[in-house]
Amino acid sequence: MAASSTEDDRAADVLQRQDSLGRAEAVRRVGVQRRIGDLGTELRAGMETRFAGAWFSDETGTYEVGYVTPADAALGRAVVDKHRGLQDGDVKFDQVDDTFAELVDQVDAVRTHVAADSQEISTSIDVAANTAVVSLNPGRSKRDPTAMERDLRRDGYKAVVRRGHPKMFGAKKASCYFPACDRPIRGGVDIKNEVGDDRYDCSAGFGATDGSTFFVLTAGHCVHLGTIYQAVDRTSWTWQSLGWADAAFDNQFGDAMRIDTTGSYFGSYTWPPLVAAWGVDEEYDVLGSAWSDQGGVVCKAGERTGLTCGTVVALHQNGSLTEATGACAEAGDSGGSVIAYDYARGLVSQSSDAVTPWDVEYCTDATHYMWYTEVKDAEFALGVSVVHE
Repeated sequence: MAASSTEDDRAADVLQRQDSLGRAEAVRRVGVQRRIGDLGTELRAGMETRFAGAWFSDETGTYEVGYVTPADAALGRAVVDKHRGLQDGDVKFDQVDDTFAELVDQVDAVRTHVAADSQEISTSIDVAANTAVVSLNPGRSKRDPTAMERDLRRDGYKAVVRRGHPKMFGAKKASCYFPACDRPIRGGVDIKNEVGDDRYDCSAGFGATDGSTFFVLTAGHCVHLGTIYQAVDRTSWTWQSLGWADAAFDNQFGDAMRIDTTGSYFGSYTWPPLVAAWGVDEEYDVLGSAWSDQGGVVCKAGERTGLTCGTVVALHQNGSLTEATGACAEAGDSGGSVIAYDYARGLVSQSSDAVTPWDVEYCTDATHYMWYTEVKDAEFALGVSVVHE
C-alpha cells in the first residue's frame, strides 16, 4: 500500500521546517525515503562481509552506500539495480576505507587499547564518516579529546574522539519510581487507555509539536482513535489524563501514534523534553531527533523492562522498522523511547520473544532483537517535530 498524499504532505512540511528546505526539495526527499524502503537490509545481505554501511545524507538528500573496492561497488550496484522503484539520483556510492565488519573490529580494538571502563568512555560507529567514535564522560574522564585522538592515530587506530554529554553515562535522579514520574511527562513511563472492560498499557515515547499543539508519540498499534489516554502522576500515585489519540499509522512505513495533550493534566506541563532512562537518569534531556546509524548503540526506555541498550544491525528492516540486538523489549514497552547520544531515534514496535523485566543478562544476549520505528519516519507521517531543548 502506497503512502497517502496526506502523509507525504505532512512529511514535506516537517522537512521544510526542520531543515529549512524549499518545498520542491522537501517533496523530493520524502520521495527518496519512500522509494528506498528496505534497501539497507538488501545491501547488507547482498554485499555480505563487503558491506561498508549505508545512510541517508541530510546534506545531499540522497541515500549513500559505502564501498571499499571497485568490486565492492559492483556488488552494491547489482543490489540497487534489483530494488524496484528507484529513480536516477536516489542513490550515491561513496568510496571509504573500511568495511562495516572492519569498523566493528576497530571499535573493539580501540576500547581494549584505551583500557577505560564504560563509565569513562562510550564507543560507537559513524558509518557516514567511516570511523570508530569514542565519547568521553566529561564528569569522569580528564583526557583531552584532541590529544587522545592524535595518540590513537599515532598507534595505528582510526577513531574520532569527542566529549560526550554527561547524560550518556548517568547522573541525577528525578521524582520517578518505575514505571511512573511526576510532571512533565517523560518518555518511557507507563501510559494506558481503557475500552470497555479492557485495559491497554504501552509506553510514552517523545513529546512532539506541529507548531501549535503538543503531542506525545507512542506506538501506532497501541491506538484506539478518539479515546483518552492516561499516565500515573508519581506525586499522588493516581492515573491522570494525558490526552486523546487523534492520528496513527501501523503499516509498511512504521508504527506510530500521536496523542493530543490539549487540556489534559499533563498537557500543561510539557517542558523540558525528557526521557526516564530507568536506573540511570530519569531526567535524560532530548536535544533533537535523528536517523539511526548502522552499528550505532541505542537504548530503549519502556514501562515493562526499563532501560536496555544494544546495537543497530539493520536499518528499515522489511521497509519500515529498524532492528537492534541486545535492546530487548516486552509487551508494554511498545511506543517507548529509543535514544542515542541525547537524540530521539525511534519508538519501540516489537521484539523477538518474551523477556523477564530487568533481566539484564538475558537482554544483552545477541540472539534477542527489538524492532522500532525511526522517529524521523514518525515525524514525517504524523506531521510533527520532536520537542527538544
